[in-house]
Amino acid sequence: MKSQALITVENIQASSGWCQAKLGATVPEHPKVNPYAGHREVWLRAPNGCTVVSAGRYDDPGPEAAR
Repeated sequence: MKSQALITVENIQASSGWCQAKLGATVPEHPKVNPYAGHREVWLRAPNGCTVVSAGRYDDPGPEAAR
């Protein structure tokens, strides 16, 4: 089993785009709100197979929550 890491970022969309463009990461699942943590997450897969979860701030459930 490959390692997983959780990284908290200020701008989840910018972070996801940077990881894809600069590191060649893929996005196996679209960004979504984790209801248990109350923040947005995007899962990224690095070219070496490692999975990284990039999470937004805990007080920012994203624009979808305003609907």
